[in-house]
Order: sequence, then C-alpha cells, then structure tokens
Amino acid sequence: MRTKSRNGCIITPPMGNANMRPLYNISKICAMLFSDLQLILISSNVEADINPIIDNCKPSILNLIYYSSPNNYFDKILFYTYSQLKSVFFLIKGSRNKKIYVFYLADTLLLQMIVAKILRKKVLLIIGADVYRIMSVKRDPFAIIFKLFIYINYALANRLIVYSPNMVNEYNLKKFEDKISFGYEHAIDICSFRIEKYINERSLTIGFIGRLSEEKGVLNFAKSISIISNINPNINFIIGGDGHLRDAIIDELRSLMNHKVILVGWIPYDELPRCLNELRLLVLPSYTEGLPNIVLEAMACGTPVLATPVGAILDIIEDGETGFIMKNNSPQCIAENVSHILGRSNLKEISENARAFIEQNFTFNETMRKWEEIFNGNFM
Repeated sequence: MRTKSRNGCIITPPMGNANMRPLYNISKICAMLFSDLQLILISSNVEADINPIIDNCKPSILNLIYYSSPNNYFDKILFYTYSQLKSVFFLIKGSRNKKIYVFYLADTLLLQMIVAKILRKKVLLIIGADVYRIMSVKRDPFAIIFKLFIYINYALANRLIVYSPNMVNEYNLKKFEDKISFGYEHAIDICSFRIEKYINERSLTIGFIGRLSEEKGVLNFAKSISIISNINPNINFIIGGDGHLRDAIIDELRSLMNHKVILVGWIPYDELPRCLNELRLLVLPSYTEGLPNIVLEAMACGTPVLATPVGAILDIIEDGETGFIMKNNSPQCIAENVSHILGRSNLKEISENARAFIEQNFTFNETMRKWEEIFNGNFM
C-alpha cells in the first residue's frame, strides 16, 4: 500500500483536543501511503495528547509549535504571526525531498500556501469546515481578512478535498469543482463504538457533546431544555465538552443544574462509547459544520442524532431512516423535534440503520480506499 516514491508533509492550523482524533486518522493514512512523512503541528493546547500520533503514525519529522490565543487583539496577532513564521521555517527546512503538502483544515494558512507553491510542491487542501462562517458567528473582527486568505488558498491548491457534495454548494465551491475530490479522514473503530445497550433499554436522557462554542448552537440547545422539560418532565440532559460558553450555559440552566442537567466537561475518547450508549438521542444544533466525528460515533453506538442540515450531515443522515434533520436550530424547533422523536415507535429500527450505515461506509479500510483513489488519480 505504501508508495516509496511518495514523500509528503502534513501542515495544520492551531489544533485543540477535539482535533486530535481526526488528525491521528489523517496522519495514519498518510503514513501508510507515504514512504516519508513530516508533520508540522500547531497545537493550541499544551496538554493535548499527541502521543498516539507519534506512536502509531511515526512521522519521520515532527515539528510541534505551541500557539496561544489571548483575548488581547495585539497579543493575538503577535502569537499568530510567530506561529505562522515558525511553521514556514519548518516547511522550508524539510522541503528538500517532500513532493506533496497536505494542508489539513488549513484553509487560512496563506503564507504557507504561497511558500509551498514557490517551492513547486503539489498541494492538497482538506476543507473540513466553513472557517469564515464560524468566525462570523463568533463575530471575529478578522473574519473578512481570513475570507480573502481562504479564497486565495482554494485558487492556489492543486486539489480540494471535501467530505460530501452538499459542502460544495454550502461552501460556494462550484467555481473550483474541476479540482474537487470527495474524501474524509473519519474512520470509526466499530469494535469500540458499538451498541452495548439497545435504545429501548436506555434511560430517557438526551445530550449534546461537542465544543461549547457559538457555531455549535449549544446555547440554543441550553435554551430549549426548559421548553422540553415543560413538555416532558421525565427527560434528563447531559452536556459534554468544554469551551468559552461554559459559564453562559451554566447561567442559562442554573435552576435546572444537577437535578435535570449535568455538565460533564471534556469526555475522554475512551469513555465516549459508554456515554453515547446512555443517550436516547444526541442533539447537534450547529450553525455550520463539516463532518463531526461525534455524529458518526453516535450512529455507530446506535444513538439517533438530531442535527441541522449543514455541511456533510445532510449527506450522512437520512431523515427518519438513519437519524433526524431539523429545519433550524431555534430553541422552539429543537424542543418540538425532540418531543416528536422520543414519541416514535421505530427508534430501535433507526438506531440499527444508523449502525449499519457506519459499518458500510466509515471503517478504516473504506476510508483508506478513498484516499488511495485520490493519491492515485490525476492529482499526481
């Protein structure tokens, strides 16, 4: 499977804990397809566990850059500039025998893209999110600048990888469709993520698991809880994950905390299957998405997912068959959908359909097959 003449480098933007599993997957894929692999990793969390990447993917060169994002805009620019220049330094230093540069979720890394093109490297850009939309939802003042960076990077890249056809339309990528391929780094361990408890044996608990950030719509979910509780007071709620909206969520749910709602914080990867097997329903009311791992992991555990029709979700979840799609993420819409779903008599069938879909489409072998097609195609 490994091609000895194929050497490459993976370049990342700042990556936190939530990104480590997907990064592990793409690193493992490239390690199997390349004879020599350099990884330039910008980490936004000093405590992020990169050991699985080092131990199992064995990059020939690992360049680790720690990036801090302070609240002060001047310091933010300073830290950003430092991490970019250091990344470029490592890129140039290791470029001698590298033919392919994989920009992983690195839509905004314009300086690195320009340097890679000057060095006449083949650049493959994996688009995992609508970065401009995320920044806009967060009201980031630098959003318009990065929108320009993103467009230039799309134009310069030799190949754009997106997760599904819906993302082409949603991200306005039709003008680049001649160099778009479909692929994903998602590979679910279906032995660990499996149905341990049938859906009708689980307690009446619904949950949100993800980054506690604006683009995830988690505040809308928090606001929907009081509405849902008025409809059915027997439902309990779990919110898993961490992020800067934690305090706002606590303020919103103060009267319901502990007896109706539990904030469990960051859930270690090894504990996710057990947690997902306790849920009757997972809710993901995002404003924008790529292809969230948590959706696939929940489906593998037979946990139905209720999500907004954004990113690749619309191509993964068939409404009423493998999960549920809601029209919007307003608290009222979330509450109405939850009430309707929990009253359905065929949840067990939907749970089993979701599991079967993951078994057919998201094993490591299936993921590898798609990447072999990409690297063996006209891109080379």
